[in-house]
Parts: sequence; structure tokens; C-alpha cells
Amino acid sequence: MDIFENQPVTSHCEPSEKVHTDAAFDNNNSILDRRDITSLQPEIFTDCNIESLDLSNNRLQNFPKGVKLPLLKKLNLSNNEIQDIYFLSEYSSLEELNVDGNPQLQLSDKFLLVTLLPKLKLIDGVDCTPMRDEIDKLDLQIDDLIDKECHKELSTALYSATFDCNNFKRCLELKVKSMYVDVDKRKAVNYKIERKVKAKVEEEYSKLRARFETNKCETAITNTNERRDENVGEKKSPIVESNFSAPPRKREVQELTDTLKCDTKRSRLDMDSGKFDYDAMLFIRCHSSRNDPYDCQTQVWKAAFAPKTKANTDSDFVASCGGNIVCLIDCVTATVKKRYCDANINERFFCLAWTVVPRNGELENLTLAVGGSESYIVLLDGVDLLCFCKFKAHEKDVNTLLFHPTKPTWLLSGSYDQRIKVWDIDDPSREKNKAPKLLLEVHAHNFLLQLVYSEKHNTLLAAGEDGLTFWPNFSLDKKYV
Repeated sequence: MDIFENQPVTSHCEPSEKVHTDAAFDNNNSILDRRDITSLQPEIFTDCNIESLDLSNNRLQNFPKGVKLPLLKKLNLSNNEIQDIYFLSEYSSLEELNVDGNPQLQLSDKFLLVTLLPKLKLIDGVDCTPMRDEIDKLDLQIDDLIDKECHKELSTALYSATFDCNNFKRCLELKVKSMYVDVDKRKAVNYKIERKVKAKVEEEYSKLRARFETNKCETAITNTNERRDENVGEKKSPIVESNFSAPPRKREVQELTDTLKCDTKRSRLDMDSGKFDYDAMLFIRCHSSRNDPYDCQTQVWKAAFAPKTKANTDSDFVASCGGNIVCLIDCVTATVKKRYCDANINERFFCLAWTVVPRNGELENLTLAVGGSESYIVLLDGVDLLCFCKFKAHEKDVNTLLFHPTKPTWLLSGSYDQRIKVWDIDDPSREKNKAPKLLLEVHAHNFLLQLVYSEKHNTLLAAGEDGLTFWPNFSLDKKYV
């Protein structure tokens, strides 16, 4: 009985049949053409050292996993029903391959086969050297393109703790693949890109990460040495000495305060001589998404110092906005005193503005207004950063806010909806969620980015993507079209 005749080679072989099967692979040759074979059973190829296999004129679609033929050099799969040729990459010793007569295979599959099989010399009886030369040329182009794109993208993505290497690979693959339109070579190009991108991204990411860490260490050492050199020969003050018995946080604050005072004196001296020389002493990351200290992607869009009030004559506090967070920072101690986090995680605050609203003659309310991508304006208590009002102000992003210089309760807002609106937030009692009164709406015919008011000339200026627009003698009594 011939186990290949008129039946798929999928059934379990009895011992006698197994002997007969092994006998078919003597002499390192096997001719199994025209047997109506639809699939192969891996067990029949166990310990087979055949170098040539003819499976032409059957109904095979692929080889199942587990068919091990490490010495196979010549394979004939012509006139079958092969659809996917990736399984042939398992047979890297192949030198001759026939796949003609498989209706689903095209020229692009042959280019892919040349890529998958490094030792392949003949495909369908034709020398495949010209095809390999074309692939090699593409190989160099792909390398150059991946080098360029990978370095450019990784240079910016490196500083993000949310960087996903696998997602970056996928994006880079799609970007590079889209640059190749040759249909015949598309499969080969895609295969090479997928392998090369993976290797290149991992290699470059490791290098850049190592370089980044090295630079951080070198910078820290340099700064430490510079501070040590500056302190050589200086007598420690009693205040500094007493700080060693203080808690670490207080000691750090005191040291930072002393340093900032010294640098301020130096900067003033430089200003007197007509020269400006400032060194960055500290960087604060306080707008991290989900309180992730390594978040480098959230952008800080605006910062403004708090105005002076009767209760606070110093302007040492600065407000900043970015993401869905507003921070109030003490510049003397470099600490975040207050923090407002909007309940809408999709909010991105782009702008803020301060005002001091008189109350009962003596007292003053310090108010901070912020606006952003969700079209809302949020009014915050300037001391505690507590929200006392949030209202829908525009139809698109609120990009700029400005309080009138002589009317402290008049808030001007500009948006991507091309509208300028004037609101009256006057509410000394700050009744929660009482919406301000809309006093005026102006169609600016411009995608607004910034508002400035000239008190001297009573003129409102609006900058946008389409240029600069101004309204002289700006008044609520006028109609603006």
C-alpha cells in the first residue's frame, strides 16, 4: 500500500507503513508529484535528510509547522494551491525552488522568496541574481531612510516616560512603507522594513538612552564642582550651619533661598553694567499627567505673576497652566503652593489672566481666570485655587484671556471660533457657579491667539492666524460687525 496515493498525508502511520515511508526517502531524493496530496504530516519527515523534494502537481497550500528539512536544497512546489509563502523561510538552505502554476502567487511573492532565502540561486528555473541585486539596492535605501526617520523621531520621543517602543516601531513601519509604491517589491520591502525597524529602534533607543543618562550624570557632576569651587574659602554663616540640624526639606529651601538671593545680587550688578547674565537654577515639573513624575509630554502654555494686593505687596507667586492643571508656585522657595486639577482629563489649559477685584473698600479678591481646549473658562480663587465658577464661553478653544486694565471685573476672551467676548465677573460674594454676564461679542474674522489692550490709546488689538486686527476707541456702546 502506498500511503501517498489518492489520500492526504495526514493519517497516523502504522509501524509497517512508517518503514515504507522511510524507504521513500533513501538516496536523499523524493518524488511525490501527482499524488493529490492536500497536506503533509510532520511525523513522516522525522530524521529525514533529503536534499531534493518534488511535490509538484498536488493540492498543497503550505507546510504545517514541524516539518523539519534542514538539508533541503531543491524543492518543487509547482502547480499546487500555495497562497502564503512565508513558511518557506524555515528552509534557509534552499538553492532551487519552483512555484510556478500556483494561481495565488505573483511576482511580488518571488521577490519576497529571494528575500527570505539567502542561498536561493534559481526560482522557476531562472537565475534570481538580478532580483537579488534589486533587493540589495532597496536594502540600502531602506537603511538610509530608517536611520534618518528613527533618529529624528527618537530624539524627541526619548524624553517621554510614556514612550512605547513597540508603538513607535509600528508607526515607523507604516511611515517608511508608505514611501515605497513599487507593487512588485512591496512584500519584500515590507518584510525587510519590519525586521530592520525592530532592530534599529531597539539599538538606537538603547544608545540614546545611555547617552542621555551619561549627560545627566556629567551635568550633575559639573554643577556640583562649580558650586564647590564657588564656596571655597567662604566662611559659613551661622544660619547655614544651623540648617544642618534642621529637617532636610527646610534645609533645602533655605539653601535654595540663599542661592537665589546671591544670584539676584549678581544679576542686578550685571544689569547696572548693561549686561544680562542669568543662570537657570531649578526646573519644576508640576503639570504631569496623572501625577507621573516622568511625564515629559504635557505642555505648559502660559505663566503669569500674581498682581500685588494690599495684603501682599510682593509678587513672588507665579501661576502656570498646562494639561488640565493650574499651579501656583512660590518662586522664593521653588515650591508648588496650590494646585487645581480640572475634572475633565481631556482639558488642556492654554491661557490664564489675573485680576484684583475691590471689595468693601478695604478688602480685595484675587481672582485667576483660565481657559482652554474644551471651550470653558474657569474662575479660581487666587489664594487657594478653588473653583467658584466654570462656564461655557465659546464654541472652540479659548486661546487668550485678558482683564481690562481699568475695569478689573471685565474679562475679555478670544477663541478659535473667531469671537471676542467681554464678560463681567463682578461678584464680590462669589456665589458658586453664578455665570458672568456677557457684555459684548465681537466677530474678529480671525482665528484668535492673543489679545492686548492699550489703555493710553483706548485700543484693543487681536493677533491671530490671519494677522493683526485692532479696534480704536473700543467701547461697549459700539456695534462691531
